Amino acid sequence: MNGVKPLVIFDMDGVLIDVSGSYREVVRRSILTYLRLVIGAPVLPDDAVTLGDVDAVKKSGGLNNDWDLTYAIIDVVLRRYFDPVNKMHADRAREIADGGGDDEETLARVRAMGDRFDVEGVFEGVGQRRVREICAEDRRVRVPAGGPPGERAADDELPRRSPFLFNRGDVGSGNLVKRIFQELYLGEELFRRIYGLKTLFCAAEGFIGRERLIPSTRQLASIASRAALAIATGRPGVEARFPLDKYGIGRLFRAVVSEDEIAEAESRLGRPLRKPNPFSLELAIARSGFAARCAARRVVFYVGDMPDDMTAALRAGARAIGFVDESGSSDPGERAFHEDLLAKKGAEKVFGRYTEMLEYLKG
Repeated sequence: MNGVKPLVIFDMDGVLIDVSGSYREVVRRSILTYLRLVIGAPVLPDDAVTLGDVDAVKKSGGLNNDWDLTYAIIDVVLRRYFDPVNKMHADRAREIADGGGDDEETLARVRAMGDRFDVEGVFEGVGQRRVREICAEDRRVRVPAGGPPGERAADDELPRRSPFLFNRGDVGSGNLVKRIFQELYLGEELFRRIYGLKTLFCAAEGFIGRERLIPSTRQLASIASRAALAIATGRPGVEARFPLDKYGIGRLFRAVVSEDEIAEAESRLGRPLRKPNPFSLELAIARSGFAARCAARRVVFYVGDMPDDMTAALRAGARAIGFVDESGSSDPGERAFHEDLLAKKGAEKVFGRYTEMLEYLKG
């Protein structure tokens, strides 16, 4: 570290917190729940969407936020299998989306309309083809099989969003996709505590309880003894604080930048600021007191697990460090592909264990 105490900024999901049994599974289940309970495809099999599908689309880039990831996959499936045979209902669906109303009102209207949907056989193809393949053929989401992410089409070339995708606004204002996601992730009790609402889709414990801390508290404390620490994550603030409080590690971090700050700035400035935009990293750098020192461009590290993380780090003038948790992947080939993907996006080093990262940061 050349005698200068650096700043190490961490992404949270997949880097500090193992979310393989939480967020990724919640994305998968949210897609299935929405198609089954909102659109009306109750016979859709569980394996119609796999964790591998979700992971492949996530790695395509541009979908670092798991709500956006869920929206994108549902949108592709709806436009591919649902819209063509239900055009007569599209205008009514748009009226429901534009008409306002809370989640319960929106759900009741959609289900009433859904009673007249011709869904017999519409979703047969979903169970026969991998969702990642369906997405790879879509101009909005590019996931080439076995290769690096492709280029997305320009906005004016993209197909219109499915009118049957009810994802506008927030929980409580008709965003049924986000409502399902948050209920599954938080569980009945925590969802009610945060939103003050009863659950509509989930009456069980949340998947947030399945998460685990990837590094040991001792390893994090060791890094903190050599560097200032911060977090830049796409999690909402309350969800970012949950594991920090649970594992008693919040005191180790000078700054925590969450989805809350990103969303507020996007609303204020009127433009997208999620990764690969460097906004969250730049804010973490400034809040950690390193803004003036970033001119040296060698004193700030960002540790992430997705291609967008590497791009955001480089755009923020930070050193991009990749992390692919060895304990979270049983497929050496998939792990090697992931590591190569991060390296191609600018990672100066990719680690699989915190013991290796500790040694690197010592230098």
